[in-house]
This record gives sequence, structure tokens and C-alpha cells, in this order.
Amino acid sequence: MLGEEHRAVGHPAPAALTRTKENSMNKAMDLLGTAASLGGVALSNKALTVVWKKVTGNEPPAKNPDEDEAWRDIILWSLLTGLVGTVIKVGISRQVAKMQSEDSESGKSSQTEV
Repeated sequence: MLGEEHRAVGHPAPAALTRTKENSMNKAMDLLGTAASLGGVALSNKALTVVWKKVTGNEPPAKNPDEDEAWRDIILWSLLTGLVGTVIKVGISRQVAKMQSEDSESGKSSQTEV
């Protein structure tokens, strides 16, 4: 009944308002997750570069490798950066999904309490 009264005067029903808030919150969480992933991968690449220099005494292989660089180094660097970057992205994605599910569960419980 309350929803019908709101629609009659041109206002969205309370459930529609809740869905809109959830959608905007999900979008914000998605943006936060993307930013965190990009930042995490950038930091991990910096850290891997420092470790690589200390262990090998050389710079990591470049994107356009010279013939002087060993294939072993190129492959190892690619595997390390890919593995660490993927682990960070998956970890952050899971954390964001967990936060979104907790938010939606708390939103459902507050709706049923009203």
C-alpha cells in the first residue's frame, strides 16, 4: 500500500530506492576494487624489481629485450610478475565480493526489521 501511494505522487517505492542505493554501492565497491587491484599490482611490480636487482644484480628484463638478455631471465620475470599480479587481483576481487555480500545481507536484515 505504501508503495502505491508513493507511485501515485510520482515518488519511487521504498524497495526501488533500496535497489538504487545497492546498485550505486556495488558500483562504488567495483571501482574501489579496480583501483586497489591496479595499485596492488603496481606496488608488487616495484617490490619484485627491487628483489630482482638484489638477487641478480641486474635490472629486470625489458619489454623489448636485447639479445644479451637470457631467455631464462625473461621467462622467470614473466612468470613471477604474472603470478604475483594474479594472486593480488584475485585476493582483492574476493575481498570486494565478500564486502558486497556482507553489505547486501545487512541491508536485507534492516529492511525486514522495518
